[in-house]
Amino acid sequence: MLKILLTVSACFSLIQTDDFAGRILSDSYATPDEFPYAVSIKVRGQHTCGGAIIDYRWVLTAASCFARSEVRSPNQILVMAGTIDLNGMGGSLHSVDKLFVHQNYTKQFQADVQGDIALLRLAKRFSYDSNIQPIKLGTVYDGAKAVVVGWGSESNEYPVASQILKSVKMMVIPGDAACQTDATRVCAAAQTGTGTCMGDSGAPLVDVDSGKLLGIFSLGVQRGCGLGLADIFTKVEPYAKWIDYVKTI
Repeated sequence: MLKILLTVSACFSLIQTDDFAGRILSDSYATPDEFPYAVSIKVRGQHTCGGAIIDYRWVLTAASCFARSEVRSPNQILVMAGTIDLNGMGGSLHSVDKLFVHQNYTKQFQADVQGDIALLRLAKRFSYDSNIQPIKLGTVYDGAKAVVVGWGSESNEYPVASQILKSVKMMVIPGDAACQTDATRVCAAAQTGTGTCMGDSGAPLVDVDSGKLLGIFSLGVQRGCGLGLADIFTKVEPYAKWIDYVKTI
């Protein structure tokens, strides 16, 4: 088990995550059915972001994954589910027929990303089993012990996706001048040497106690990964009504 940092550095820079930012740095490899809600989102066949299954045809992820116009076409997107192996062994690939980026998604500057949330609708429903399951939405709170899972890069020097799903423990912390939060964003910190980075945009932040989805990874640090500095996640609860509405379209 990884030790959780209760404090973070008071000063750091943030970058937007639409260029494959965000990775899991840890030694905790997932077991096949440990995180059945976790998916890899592939654009033109390459792992681009993480996401979470929330219903039979719906995956929740970050809008920043699709910030570039050339990756906004659903026919370029596949969702890999039911496996911890990035090559898809034992899992399944699912076509996407609709991409919904939140209407408030903006990037005013590097540290100010709003509405960083998106939904993918599958062409066909998931078939639930022990390796493919939805996750319920939860309410985030300061001090929550959480886990983030993803296939992000394992090295600052070599930004190549992990071949096996990994997890890292984090703690939700109050926002401050270094990690600015608001009604839709929350900060979480991990132990130095672990954390998120390239390839983990959209990765689910899950409450250890309730098993519910608290947020999705949005912003990481500019100076490198695994420095023990806080990351910003998009809270899911404030977007519950938007999610419900989109699912009726």
